[in-house]
Amino acid sequence: MADYITNVLNILRLLKPEPNHTGFQHLHRWVGEPFSEALAARMCAYVLENAEGAEAVIRGSGVPAESAEGLCQTTGGLRTAFSPAGINGSIGGPLPTLVSSIALFATFAGSQARPSDPPKEALDLVVEVEAMIAKLGAARLDPLVHEIAIRHLRVLVILLKNVQAFGVDSATVAYSELIVRLRRAVHASGPDTEKKMRGVWPTLKTWWSRLEALDNEFRSGWVFVC
Repeated sequence: MADYITNVLNILRLLKPEPNHTGFQHLHRWVGEPFSEALAARMCAYVLENAEGAEAVIRGSGVPAESAEGLCQTTGGLRTAFSPAGINGSIGGPLPTLVSSIALFATFAGSQARPSDPPKEALDLVVEVEAMIAKLGAARLDPLVHEIAIRHLRVLVILLKNVQAFGVDSATVAYSELIVRLRRAVHASGPDTEKKMRGVWPTLKTWWSRLEALDNEFRSGWVFVC
């Protein structure tokens, strides 16, 4: 449950460089090009899930009421900034004091806070996933298989690039969805696509152990970085 706190802390850090941008502009920056509204909606859902989870942790933590109120004002502002009604407004409205909000969450997170940059292991895996996107993009696969593979691989890339904010759990879920949905699509495709995918599965399977190792690193307790 404490993951929600460090996730929100690092989401706030992602927002800090552009405090006057809209929630939608931040989503666009995270998703990159080519922009996909479906991917943006998914990232928005991750922000809202972590904000709501962090608020539940705060309410049940037993911290003094004044501290809890300040923390929950921030989670409430985050939910407003990425809500359907607020997504096109400046995040500076619901989150007017990002610097102090970051400091407050950093104090609450304590020694378990994560660094503000993704670890090398995550970035190394990003390189492999992006190489797989390029490989499958040029493989002339069945259209449905191609669409499912590229979409879910792009989700995995986004989450790994921002793993310090959204957590390894989100990346692991995205990986699992990729494998399950891709297997179904390949099974329903023709023999040509099945043949082309035979050389892909071994690489995809290695990513599970990589994600497990990354999760262990996160849970081992990193040095606090403010």
